[in-house]
Amino acid sequence: MKEGDPVNVGQVLADRDRERARLSSQREQVQLSLSKIEQTKLLPPPDPLPVPEVQELPPNSYKEEEAQISGAELALQHAQRNYDLALSTSAFITQQVNLEMEKTKADAAQREVDLQQRKLDAIAKLKGLPPEVTSHETVVLDRKISERDQQQAKYNHAAAELQNAKEQRNAQLKSLTNEVEKARANVQLAQSHLQSAKAKRSYDEYQHSLTKARRTEEIHQFQQNQARQEQEYLQQQRDREFQIAQLNTKLGEIDQQLGELSTVSSPYAGFVKTIRTLGQNNQNLQFQITLAIGGAGNVKPNSSAEPFSTGHDMKKLFG
Repeated sequence: MKEGDPVNVGQVLADRDRERARLSSQREQVQLSLSKIEQTKLLPPPDPLPVPEVQELPPNSYKEEEAQISGAELALQHAQRNYDLALSTSAFITQQVNLEMEKTKADAAQREVDLQQRKLDAIAKLKGLPPEVTSHETVVLDRKISERDQQQAKYNHAAAELQNAKEQRNAQLKSLTNEVEKARANVQLAQSHLQSAKAKRSYDEYQHSLTKARRTEEIHQFQQNQARQEQEYLQQQRDREFQIAQLNTKLGEIDQQLGELSTVSSPYAGFVKTIRTLGQNNQNLQFQITLAIGGAGNVKPNSSAEPFSTGHDMKKLFG
């Protein structure tokens, strides 16, 4: 627009289309960002799951092992008592007495044989004795020898019985000794079971203390993570609210700027008489437009045409 240009009623004299378009585009971008933020839902951290507690160890008890020791000690006492009783008892007194009796009889029978033999030898030296005497004494000798042999057999049998009794006695004592040793070994085994149970209990208690310490540390770490997640969630909420507030403020500023962009229209039909620069305010240039009513050729220098003026930012209009 320049001086002398005709104007019609309602014709736009000054408008900032490019600035309005720029602000409108900027407002759309800000509104889009605001919508995205408002539609984005922040998920709070999940509720913490209950942390299972470490179960306590069962009550400390060694009743089973102690009962085994008591039973083994009782069996040892019983075995030792049987051994001592067998050791203090003469199991072959009868055989010993019988052997001595049979030996006495065998010795006596042998003396009878020896005596009869000497008698027969003495008769043989005598002369003039009838032969019947020698025959009779010989028969007596044979009978005594037979009796001696029988008695010797009884003695041998008694000796065999005594030997057998001794062997049985030794076997019995050996068996009882084995029973004592076995019972003593069972006592030692039961005691070792008790010691093993105590050692295992100590190890279990140590492992249990480690487990409780680890669980305490896990709970502490879990609580720290939970607190951190809650703080992050709260911070995200604050950041979201801050961004929304910033964008709303930005929208308000843009709307205010759009509201300040006024459109100047001509109230009359006429022509542009003068365009005068009034000054500059920041980035805005102020102009005064004077309109003359009527056509350009019908206005005289002394025309009483009423001027119309306005101040407006013309910098962007006229570049």
